[in-house]
Amino acid sequence: MSTAPVVPQPPNLFRTKGIADIGMIDDAFDPLQVDSLVDADVVSFLAALEQEEDLQASLRAAGIELEKRADLSDGVLRQLWEQRNVIAGLETLLSVLLRRRSQIIADAEEIRSNIEALQLHVQEAGTTSDLSDEGRCKIILLDYYLGDEDQAAIDASVAKAVEIHGRCKERGEYPVFVLMSSAPLSPVQVEQFRKSSELIGGMFHHIPKTDLRNRETLERKLMAIAMSLPIAPSMVSLIEAVERALSASRKLLSDKMRDLSLEDYAYIDRLALKEDGQPFGEYILWLFSGELHKLVFESDEVRAKCAEVDKTTFPNLPVKQLVPSKNLAWMFRSAQFQDLPAEIPVHPLGDKDNEHLLISLGDMFLNQQNSLWMILNPECDLAYSPKSKGRHFSKDKSVVLLPGNLQMLTDSPSLEDENRLRTELFVHGNTEYRIIWDPKRVMTKPYGELKTWLEAEGYQRMYRLRLMYALQAQQRFIADFGRVGPPIAPPIFMPATVEILSFDQQSKYRTMVGPSDSLAALVNVKGRRSCLFDLSFLEALLASVDGAKTVLDGKIAQLTTKAEEAKAKALAESKPEPTAELEKLNERLSKFTNHKRLLEAFLGDRQAQLNLISVAHSVDESRDSKWLAGFEGLFDLEFDRELKGQYSSKCLFTISVGVKREASTEADAT
Repeated sequence: MSTAPVVPQPPNLFRTKGIADIGMIDDAFDPLQVDSLVDADVVSFLAALEQEEDLQASLRAAGIELEKRADLSDGVLRQLWEQRNVIAGLETLLSVLLRRRSQIIADAEEIRSNIEALQLHVQEAGTTSDLSDEGRCKIILLDYYLGDEDQAAIDASVAKAVEIHGRCKERGEYPVFVLMSSAPLSPVQVEQFRKSSELIGGMFHHIPKTDLRNRETLERKLMAIAMSLPIAPSMVSLIEAVERALSASRKLLSDKMRDLSLEDYAYIDRLALKEDGQPFGEYILWLFSGELHKLVFESDEVRAKCAEVDKTTFPNLPVKQLVPSKNLAWMFRSAQFQDLPAEIPVHPLGDKDNEHLLISLGDMFLNQQNSLWMILNPECDLAYSPKSKGRHFSKDKSVVLLPGNLQMLTDSPSLEDENRLRTELFVHGNTEYRIIWDPKRVMTKPYGELKTWLEAEGYQRMYRLRLMYALQAQQRFIADFGRVGPPIAPPIFMPATVEILSFDQQSKYRTMVGPSDSLAALVNVKGRRSCLFDLSFLEALLASVDGAKTVLDGKIAQLTTKAEEAKAKALAESKPEPTAELEKLNERLSKFTNHKRLLEAFLGDRQAQLNLISVAHSVDESRDSKWLAGFEGLFDLEFDRELKGQYSSKCLFTISVGVKREASTEADAT
């Protein structure tokens, strides 16, 4: 791909984010020392130098006497490196002596030059040295191998990250670490480094040095990181406050639990629970969990950090550089559902003549056909105790059951379902669903007949919708007012297949990129489907535009020639008005000329390039315009449609997105 000049961005994103210094830690900045050289390389270097009389003379003229191994000191080695671009032939010979070191130094100098071209100052540090003013560096580039490419070099890099992060925590500062490497690292290597260094996702990225050595790519990736500042540090601050509170609460909670006497437990059971019917162990766990929540999530520091995060907003979506965390979706699932044993329990104090079901608000029953019912009764109406004189099992009490329809998470809700109560991300049988509740089809069963009906229909109690969400379903059934508003489900990522197409000289569809399963993801938010492109999508697009430019230039040249011929023909025939043929040619020429203008503007605007991949693009089939907002005439988006034959879009590029047709698993729930 041809290299376009770097265009300054108005306004300067780095300046608006307060980024002036970039830290760069690489063993390329370690002092050159003779002890680090390989003996065989020294022998080869001296033997080659002995054959270069002119080079020896040039070295002596520069004050460097080097005839035998003893003459090679640390000082002489530094002199040789400083003179490598001055004395002819020296740089080539040094590559024999330094081998890997000369290459990593060259790479580091090229990366530093690219960063400085963005009017940013680079602070350098090596394996044992520190950045000159660490606190000014909001972004720190850290080499994966600080030394030879072995485990010791990785350990040294991890130790450096831990050391810097520790000092930053004490100052209340949280820089973004960028792990760089000579070769791309696998996701497993990157994640292992992050865990070993205890860095937090969102404040940690991986960029291969090949990308950093490309000035345009480096600019885009640093801008993508800058877009997440200063929001990311406030999130890190909250997480670390929760970690500290959790650590401090362990001893406090343990002491509180042990301080309760046997008499306390007896009073709870005999005086509070005996007539109520709630099992004693379940009540004790509820009591302890409430105390843990208070000690951790209601501590002064956590509340203060929470207030800071409350003030933050994301003006743009951060550009995705790593795979979205599956933990986000699974944490939200755990917040909504409690997993229960498949066997429906009876009261623990019952006997063989009194084995009635023990059920609660939110209990969910499923059978092999994925038919789903949930209990809506208030908790207290279902409580009973076999040992109680006044709260026996009420076999005639009606148990209210709310039906739920399971819909694949990859399917969009219908217009009718849009206004119904939905529970997103219900995982059952390793498949992701949303539950669409239908309060107009509730069913009741006598409590005494419920067990028989469940067994006959093959239902098992496997989940319990947690109280907040169960209450919301209950309230929706009872009335439209007083509804509980729970947190919104997080974005649920699904694999997508993406292809970038344009037209050829015959105006037929031509594939430029893909089809690929790694450049984009479909995202469900509030039941609406959008597409989010990866940073690698942009790299693939930019790497392929030369072909589109060639076709455009050919079209423009061809139409220009035809228009000139049509104009000359009209003049020869003394026709004062433009002919229909000439008007059609000029219309087509204007379209392709506009395509070229839009493409050149896009290639010269780094911010526009990032805007393309930092916005979730709707793939709703009912939308009127297929043009991507802000990119009219340049990009349109087609969803789940086979594109062949004549090119039908009015845009230069067509982005074709489809659902990746694979069976879902728990491992890729996001």
